[in-house]
Amino acid sequence: MLAGVLGGPIPFVITFGIAAALSLWEFASIIFIKGDSRHKLATLFVGLMPYLFLAFYHLNNLETSITAILFSILLTVFSLFISELYARSELPFQNVGIILLGGAYIGVPFLVLNLIAFDSGTYECRTVLALMFFTWSNDTGAFLLGRKIGKTPLMPNISPKKTWEGILGGLIFTLFIAFLVSRLFDNLL
Repeated sequence: MLAGVLGGPIPFVITFGIAAALSLWEFASIIFIKGDSRHKLATLFVGLMPYLFLAFYHLNNLETSITAILFSILLTVFSLFISELYARSELPFQNVGIILLGGAYIGVPFLVLNLIAFDSGTYECRTVLALMFFTWSNDTGAFLLGRKIGKTPLMPNISPKKTWEGILGGLIFTLFIAFLVSRLFDNLL
């Protein structure tokens, strides 16, 4: 991931496009039954399309058109309903809803990351690097402190090893890293 971010705009788009595609495929594989490749591919398409559309605009230094993005999203949703109609699906609204949920849940954060990386009109990796450092430091701090002194379960039914002390460790470590990043990167976006 570091190589993708530090490598420039094209490696960035490719690295996070692959990460988005793998995440969408995993989501679809959990939700849809084995062998249901049509819905898995639809989830992949819906989640990746806005990211790739925006990446194309950024890489070619074109002005991003919100109208074009919204039109492409509406066209995709319409196409999903038509596809379900022709496939004579038993649960067309549920399938379309799940596909759109995957696109929103996974695709939108990658789309926002793309917007952050190209916020100034050109590729700028510092903010993306800072976000990666914050994520890693939160995970590391939560693991270390939660492992060392964690006693109070956060949500035992969902994740039995996560603790409130771990959350506090993640927060403290992230704030410390944020302080260091603010010293390293002047005028961070």
